[in-house]
Amino acid sequence: MDMNNIQRTPEQQIDEAVEISKALFLPNARNPHEAEKIKRNIEAAGDHLKSLVAIVNDADLFKALVYEIMSKMR
Repeated sequence: MDMNNIQRTPEQQIDEAVEISKALFLPNARNPHEAEKIKRNIEAAGDHLKSLVAIVNDADLFKALVYEIMSKMR
């Protein structure tokens, strides 16, 4: 585990994981439409994780709801 992750919020760590995942999976897309779908799915998964973090770490249901709405909009 990168020691810099200790100083970053869970949301920042999720954002980094989302960017790394996109870098890994997007080059394998067969066409632009598939690439866009992969990108949206990865970003939605990140929003779902942020929602869980908001509930577990912050006990913030409103924040969790916002992330869930964002994931549905992608």
